[in-house]
Formats: sequence, structure tokens, C-alpha cells
Amino acid sequence: MTRAIVFVGPTLARADAITILDADYRPPAQMGDIYAAAVSAPTAIGIVDGYFHSVPAVWHKEVLFALAAGIHVYGAASIGALRAAELAVFGMRGIGAIFNMYNNGVLEDDDEVAVVHGAEEQEYRGISTPMVDIRDGLRRAVACGIISEELSTHLLVLQKNRFYADRSWTSVFDDAKRMGLASVTKFSEFINHDVMSLKRRDAIELVTVMAREIPDLLPFSPQFRLESSWVFRQSFPTSSSSVRDELSWTPPWTSGTVM
Repeated sequence: MTRAIVFVGPTLARADAITILDADYRPPAQMGDIYAAAVSAPTAIGIVDGYFHSVPAVWHKEVLFALAAGIHVYGAASIGALRAAELAVFGMRGIGAIFNMYNNGVLEDDDEVAVVHGAEEQEYRGISTPMVDIRDGLRRAVACGIISEELSTHLLVLQKNRFYADRSWTSVFDDAKRMGLASVTKFSEFINHDVMSLKRRDAIELVTVMAREIPDLLPFSPQFRLESSWVFRQSFPTSSSSVRDELSWTPPWTSGTVM
């Protein structure tokens, strides 16, 4: 049986992740991928990266389906952090600083973690910079005395007002130069050499936590009742005869109902 399935892309390279956690690594998730992973009955599923613009995003109910089937689901860094914050009450496990910011209401907008990236043959190389990374980098630059709090605030406003695909550290440095920062080179060297992407740090934490916990995990025990809807059955038809794979199956927990 597969112990873990993890969805990664631009946030963390498979080659780096597999040195921490031996798992079945799959491309960024889209609608249906979590359901398909759940049908193979792994011990745990980890969600880091996922599509949201060009194709339908991961449905909340397919995550609930996995949880109802006794599978532990972890999320961090990108769409994984978003879904974990939305589904923490049902038992999805959120990991990392970005999850905590969404879960505590510090962040609300989906565009905070959105990026443009290359294709699979390009190893999903990031083309834009996520807003959460820019926030974290600017905060660190202020803490180290590289830039002022006032300049940081102005730079954040400019980046937030840009379309997510147009955000980048290059544009931050250009903005800082136009605003009169004398030591742009020092600023750029600090960001490029001393600051690791916050999304990457959270993704590394996710696979590290999964590697530590999976060997001792018992099947997840959901505290909700999953109701099979017509839309879900039509979207994810199954030919499996396994009880835990049947969409009409209702687990014997009755403390709540998810439609």
C-alpha cells in the first residue's frame, strides 16, 4: 500500500522533497486528483501546489471524501494551506506559517499564494513571485535594517495592486530604486542570498512532518458524516467495488453532515 501521496510543483521540487519523505509525488493538483489519490487508499495525502486558474481547482468535498475514508490529509504553503484553513474543522491538517495566517484571518485573499510557473518539463519553475514571499522578504529586510518600515509599506501596496502574474522581486527592486533607495544592490543581494521562500519553507515543513508522523499513524477517524451528492457522483463516477471507494457509502459517524 502506498503510504503517502504528495502534490508538489513550483513550491518544492520533487528531487528535494524525496530526500525528506519517500512518497508518490504528483504534479500540482486539480479537481479530481485528490479523489483519485484517495481511491488508491494511501495512509496520508499531502497537498502543496494546485491549479486554480486554467482548470477547476481541488474541490473541498474530495478532501472530505479522503478524510471520511480514513486517510490523513495535510496541507501547506499554497492551495494546500488554503484548503487546510477552510477544512481544519473537519480534520485536515494545516502545516506552516502560511496556513496559520489563513487560519487566523491574517490573510484572506487567494492571490497571496498564486504564481505563474513553467510546464512539467521545465520542472514547474516559478515565473512570478507569490505575495506571501514578498511580504516575508520585506519583513525580514526591515528587521535587518536593510530598508525602512515606511518603504516596505509602500512596496507592499504597489505589489498588492499588481496582477499576481506580474509580481516579482525584480519589480520590487525597480520600485525601491524609483522611490530613492540608495542601496538597492544591498537590498537585492539580501533577498536573493539570505531569504528562502516562505512557501518553500512551509512545503519542507509539510514533508518533514509527514515523514515523522506517518510510520505511527492509525487510520483517520472523522467526526462528521459525509453525504454523497448527485453532483459529486456525476463528477467522480467509480467502478470500484471496494466499500471505502463507493460514493454512496456513508461512514457511521453522525456528529455532523457535509453536503
